[in-house]
Amino acid sequence: MSDETATAVADEAPAAYKMSLAVEIESTGPCRRHVRVKVPQTDIEHFRTKAVEEVAENTAVPGFRAGRVPRGLIEKKFKKELSDQVRQQVLLTSL
Repeated sequence: MSDETATAVADEAPAAYKMSLAVEIESTGPCRRHVRVKVPQTDIEHFRTKAVEEVAENTAVPGFRAGRVPRGLIEKKFKKELSDQVRQQVLLTSL
């Protein structure tokens, strides 16, 4: 692979999503801190949209072609799985 090809491949990689967090750090002892992070609704919606797209691509629902399942049906049928996936992504990204 030439240098030009390597650069082109690296440039095509999607940029990581930048979250806008409100962070509060309290001192609770000599070596302890309490960290409180507030995540805006827009950031949560971003991760929810990504999770729905991912589930829609990989799920076969009777009556629909793969990747063509309506968003509302995905959100209704996989509510628990989507919530868990969004929670995990928000937590990992906010760290």
